Amino acid sequence: MAPPPVAAVDTMDIHAYPTECTTPVTLAEAERLTERYLSFDDDAGRGITNRITEFDSCFVVVAIFTPPPPTETRTPPSPLPIGGTVSTIDKASGAITLWPTYPPDLVAEHHAAAVRTDRLIIEETWPASS
Repeated sequence: MAPPPVAAVDTMDIHAYPTECTTPVTLAEAERLTERYLSFDDDAGRGITNRITEFDSCFVVVAIFTPPPPTETRTPPSPLPIGGTVSTIDKASGAITLWPTYPPDLVAEHHAAAVRTDRLIIEETWPASS
């Protein structure tokens, strides 16, 4: 029997960004890290909340957009930011990775594969914001 195909993401280095946290990361610590690193001042006003799901090696954080109820004079909501609506918080280090909008279980699988194969690269600093 042939081995299952390897997803391209499972052969790439996954870059993570450092946080100030207590490890191993618990759900309470993941909630604090989400608030500090993955939440923005205008999220609530835009109907954005973060949903945290725990997996073996990480927490997956998904930004959920709840549109306002329809009205005749409603203006369209602002779009969610691209590339940053799904993130992981590594349990062992607290480092955060940013993912495309993949399902949480798939992101957790790829995160675990990166940890298992030493492909989770924790950078020294976060990228500069533009």
